[in-house]
Amino acid sequence: MRNYRKLADVHKELRELVFSRRVKGETHLDGERSLAELLHTGRPTVSKALRLLEEDGLIQRTKSGVVIEPLRQKFRYAYVAAVHMINNTFWFSAYKELWLELERLAGRCGIQIELLPYDSDLPEQLPEFQARLADFDAVFFSFAFFPREFFDNLRQQKAPKVFFLSELLTHEGFPLYALDNFESGAMAARILLERGYRHPALLAPKINTSSIDFRRRIDGFSSVMEEADSPFQLFSSKLLAGVEELNLLQQCVTQLSRRGFDSIFFLNDTWVMLCEPLIEAGMTPKFGILAFDGNMTASTHNPPIDTLTPGTIPLARKVCEIIFDWETGHFRYDPSVHFRIAPEYLRGRTLRTGEIS
Repeated sequence: MRNYRKLADVHKELRELVFSRRVKGETHLDGERSLAELLHTGRPTVSKALRLLEEDGLIQRTKSGVVIEPLRQKFRYAYVAAVHMINNTFWFSAYKELWLELERLAGRCGIQIELLPYDSDLPEQLPEFQARLADFDAVFFSFAFFPREFFDNLRQQKAPKVFFLSELLTHEGFPLYALDNFESGAMAARILLERGYRHPALLAPKINTSSIDFRRRIDGFSSVMEEADSPFQLFSSKLLAGVEELNLLQQCVTQLSRRGFDSIFFLNDTWVMLCEPLIEAGMTPKFGILAFDGNMTASTHNPPIDTLTPGTIPLARKVCEIIFDWETGHFRYDPSVHFRIAPEYLRGRTLRTGEIS
């Protein structure tokens, strides 16, 4: 029996399909018959929806098929990142990776996003920086340090529209699109449990344990472990990644193993680079290591480390979806939205083989 779907729903799904094909670098849609089968609707509905997309300037129907038209950019977009002005490097590599992925995907859509570097160690540049924002229609803030008054002033302005891309940036009146740190902790706990570990330890730099993202990771981890009735313990340390810390980390892991702990979840990427010697020393996977790797370098380690990454690719895609809908007149700015991206899991060789695929 044919499924008679609403034209508005089919139009929306076709618009999403156009976006998906754009970010893949494709230039054509399927024929009406194939699209009708894909969307489980009739060809007349698909034909009407395609006509609407053509009126939007997104496609052109030709004898050879449906051609995806390049976007003619109407608005200006900016990506704000914390950098060191001396050498122009990003403070946080995860947000550098987000920028590179965002730039790549936006480029495939025919959209230009401008990078606005900001160094909070130079507060005298703040007035000039704020004045620059007035030239943009939408600004996406990755993690950068700004005084509260800065965002109060932005909220009172008609432009630009502001989006936060980090849970460390929360301010009433602006939408949030960021990694779900609570789910990061919960996923880490589920991975360890499904791999057969029952007494994990959490390790984080002492300076970070009170920050919002860390607390949410800890809360997510705790919620799953408590439900499974599995004990765990949080350890905070002043250790920073370096040569001297390697021996201390090895001693720490050895002591944890002797005290009955069977695994460890690194709450951030500070010690990921130090895991290789532990693996080579034969301490894993008997003593399991799982790490949150904001630098997304774990896959380059030999052997690779089991890690959770900050969902850079899906977050970049979500930002591009917003821009695409904005350009085509289908995005409604809602300051109350808190949209969180699930982390990605990269299998390594530091945990036992289990159910996780």
